Order: sequence, then C-alpha cells, then structure tokens
Amino acid sequence: MEYALEYYYQKPLKECQLAEVIEGIVINARMSHWFDTVDYTDDGDYYTLKITHRLGVNATNLIRTMIESASATYGVRAESTTSGKTVFMKIFKKN
Repeated sequence: MEYALEYYYQKPLKECQLAEVIEGIVINARMSHWFDTVDYTDDGDYYTLKITHRLGVNATNLIRTMIESASATYGVRAESTTSGKTVFMKIFKKN
C-alpha cells in the first residue's frame, strides 16, 4: 500500500497530508475493483474507512494489514473492526 500511495502522489509517504493518504487508499482500493464499496468519513479526531467485499475472511485480514501498515509507516494509529465481509477502520489524526 505504501508503494502504491507514493507512486500515485509521486512523493514520499511522509510528505503527504493525512487526508491525501486516506484519499489515496480509497482511490487505489476502488481502482483495484476488489471491493463492493470503499468510502470514508472525517469524524473529527479520526477518519473512518469503510470497506465491504465478498472475498472472505482472509481478504479481510489482508486489507486490515495493508492499511494498518500504511498508517504505521505514515506515523498514525489505526484501529479496526472486521468481519468476514467488512472492514471498518479508525485512522487517528494524531497519535
């Protein structure tokens, strides 16, 4: 995910704004056509990323890991709630 974001924005991840990182995750996820829905909301202290799919629990774990890795590389905390077909992630604006 980090590479995809850096390629998309043509700059290092650390030079991006958090809003760009979130938008980039959503754009790349939509372009992959893996998911039924991908969206996010700005909820004040954090962004909520919402992803639904029909790929099963292993895909859910992969999605969660990719986004948590990108968040950690960027330097913000992420918390996830998942099921076999959904991923809800809070990505906090400050650690």
